[in-house]
Amino acid sequence: MTSAIPGFFKLSIDERQSALKNMFDLSDQEVALLKSTEHGLTFKTADTMIENCIAMHSTPVGVATNFIVDGKEIMIPMANEEPSVIAGASFAAKLCRSTGGFETASGANICSGQVVLIVPPDETDPLAKVNGFHNEIIQIANGTMPSMLARNGGVHEVEARLIQTKSALTVSVDIHINVCDAMGANCVNTACETALKHLSEKLNWEPLMAIITNLPTKRLVHAQCKWPINILGQGGFTGMQVAQRIVAAAEYAAVDPSRGATHRKGIMNGVTAVVLATGNDTRAVEAAVHSYATQSDNPALTKYRIDNGTTLVGEIWIPIPVGVVGGSIRRNPDVMLMRKMLKVENADELARTIAAVGLANNFAAIRALVTNGICAGHMKLHSRNIACQAGCAEKHIDTLASKLIESGDISVRNAIRIIQTCHLV
Repeated sequence: MTSAIPGFFKLSIDERQSALKNMFDLSDQEVALLKSTEHGLTFKTADTMIENCIAMHSTPVGVATNFIVDGKEIMIPMANEEPSVIAGASFAAKLCRSTGGFETASGANICSGQVVLIVPPDETDPLAKVNGFHNEIIQIANGTMPSMLARNGGVHEVEARLIQTKSALTVSVDIHINVCDAMGANCVNTACETALKHLSEKLNWEPLMAIITNLPTKRLVHAQCKWPINILGQGGFTGMQVAQRIVAAAEYAAVDPSRGATHRKGIMNGVTAVVLATGNDTRAVEAAVHSYATQSDNPALTKYRIDNGTTLVGEIWIPIPVGVVGGSIRRNPDVMLMRKMLKVENADELARTIAAVGLANNFAAIRALVTNGICAGHMKLHSRNIACQAGCAEKHIDTLASKLIESGDISVRNAIRIIQTCHLV
């Protein structure tokens, strides 16, 4: 299978769905799920997932093409409402196919939680006292997760820290757990709450809280890619000039918080789209990435350099707390279909793929910024949206979109005028 499908964006939706059916050997039921404007997720199931369920929310799902990740050709499902995100990821992946695509690496799938207690004022050596229960904490926490232990998961490490707040001295007992292929929140929270009860009783200290941390520094993922400089030229700039400007833009994002925020948003355009499509917790991943950026020596999270005068090397380091089991992931037929097309076998592979997409979207955004500007690409799709809002017949949408761009006035008012003038009905 190849993920390079020339002209995929020019196909009709039916033709794209047929192509995916053949590529992934989708059943008739799975194809029907793609074609349906209704959700595979039933109201009955949805009502058990959240409170006060009243409706389903729809977000367009597309696929990014051209990706090679660790030598594997893959199509990337992305749930996203913003123009240019999927196109940008696909184009970035296309430009690096000749150099092998994206290479990734990660550590163990470690999820961490905090057990926080208030230290009594007369306690002389609180850390020593807590550390005396080290083995008990491991035993207590592991006792809450027999299924995780059966999969070679469980407590990886326990460490204690003193934290002085405005009103009290506290201790945070950090429990790091190998959560295997789960995102891990439920497992970690249960283990931490059980450990908190045990410690507060043994120490006779006031328990404050027990909760997962969304700063999973032990769950970092690295992705790297090489783009041939000779094909990067755009907007009157040579390939080398574009490469140099991308390097400069990333360096700038690392030192200016105002730009850094938007630089990271460009990363998250791709990351969040894949996280959402695969049924994972977008808020947890957003919290992880942005909080990690605040303590990283590179707040931009991506770096670029020119190698041997021939390639632009891009790298990204981000925490990606995702899973392929647990929670409500397997209860949503739409999510399971996306997983089938993505062809990831475990949480680690999913996280590494997501990091590659984040790097791709960041590269695409910066290249646009330092050459033609961000609006040029956005306006093509924006003009189509305006054409639809103006009531243009489907068969004339592309024609009207082109005329809107040519006119320089991309507005509903102008679209209606062109429809009437050119009889696009």
